[in-house]
Amino acid sequence: MLVFIQKHVFETLDDERLLIVCNEPIAHQVDKKMVRISTDIFYTLTEGQRSLFLFQTFARHLGQQGVYGWFCHLEYLFAHGPFWNVVDVYIRRVAGEHSAEFFIQLKDLRDRMAEISLRNGRKVCDYFGEHMSDYPDLQHELEELDQTVTALFPELRAAIAKDIRKHPEQFVMWHH
Repeated sequence: MLVFIQKHVFETLDDERLLIVCNEPIAHQVDKKMVRISTDIFYTLTEGQRSLFLFQTFARHLGQQGVYGWFCHLEYLFAHGPFWNVVDVYIRRVAGEHSAEFFIQLKDLRDRMAEISLRNGRKVCDYFGEHMSDYPDLQHELEELDQTVTALFPELRAAIAKDIRKHPEQFVMWHH
């Protein structure tokens, strides 16, 4: 699922466009298969492609609801341990410990919220959509993570783009 691209075009892309172009074939496959990404497609991708896919998925779903919106819209990602292993290894390698720590905090918070909602027989978004004010500590953590992600994602985008340029063989095939 590598992108066919001319080398001179690849070299002229800015960071954001580079990530979009390299993720495009993966995104098209996921749209067709939806949740089956974990078994049908995910393991056929290179390490870099897996991480790029996850980053682009998170970036695409970072809207007005912030981190909480991720918990609502990306349930399938949070439910699969292999996704988190990829995030941890890759992000730690290309962006450093600080960035990897954010994702560890994110997963920890989501796991605690999932446990609380499961005890109440509901999904995270259904339960916390009505009861978030009952958990000011969790609400505070969400707000802190929202602030962190706003600052972190431009850094991550740049780090991933740098990695793509350093290891193009994981993302592209040169088209002559």
